[in-house]
Amino acid sequence: MSDRKAEAEYVAALTIGNAKVLNSVLADDFVLIDVVDGSEVPKEALLTLVSHYLCPYVQRAIIVASEKGIDLNRTMIDLAAKPDWFLVLSPTGKVPLLRVRTDGAEHVLFESAAICEYLDETGPVPRLVPEDPIARAKDRAWVEFASGTLADIAGLYSAPDRETFEIKTDVLRRRFAQLEQAVALPWFAGERFGFVDAAFGPVFRYLDALERLVDLSLVSDLASVASWRRNLADRPSIRLAIGPNYVTHLEAFLRARKSYLGHLLFSRIVHVQHEGSSLAFLSAE
Repeated sequence: MSDRKAEAEYVAALTIGNAKVLNSVLADDFVLIDVVDGSEVPKEALLTLVSHYLCPYVQRAIIVASEKGIDLNRTMIDLAAKPDWFLVLSPTGKVPLLRVRTDGAEHVLFESAAICEYLDETGPVPRLVPEDPIARAKDRAWVEFASGTLADIAGLYSAPDRETFEIKTDVLRRRFAQLEQAVALPWFAGERFGFVDAAFGPVFRYLDALERLVDLSLVSDLASVASWRRNLADRPSIRLAIGPNYVTHLEAFLRARKSYLGHLLFSRIVHVQHEGSSLAFLSAE
């Protein structure tokens, strides 16, 4: 499927809330496990991650599993039309969920932090979580900081007007400035890749899309953060945590928002299309 066609169909799916349309688009990127009522998963599937295509918290779990060499099966759902079986399994109604089959029983884990810790504890060494209690507590705190940063990014792309958009932009700039003093390089804690790196990989992926779509620069003057960001972008576990059309779908999602950013992006599309039509008209004369 071409990028333009994928984007158009994804916007349509978001607009009308059609789970079938959405899943048919996403099926180009992932093999979807067919779970009709949620009561069964394939018998060979020891670990099944219930996911949404764009969710950054799902990406955290995928990154950790990749770092640990753990194979995950995937079940994609549409969060705009949550299936009944998912609502039964998920106390929060959010993804990710990890369905764990062991000793003939199935257990359901929710919340990305708990899922990542389970994968780290049950997977092969070395551990991604440090042994030292102080270092471990600091890592958990910075993972929460990453979650707060994602919330602020959501506030940015959902801002209803320019004033709110600029306020949210300043909030994000301050957040990244705080990081500048904490990053040790080449990873957050120095030579050890850990949970904080897994948590910020998806954060910078959002930033990539926002900077590509609008005139926005949040970390260019922060040398350590910028270097860390580049290192994360090159890390195979982070690079491969998304499907090949992820960027197209994310940008379509941002354009479809009824927000200042969505209006800005839609206006630019119309302007480009208008210019293209004018050029075509002139060339035909």
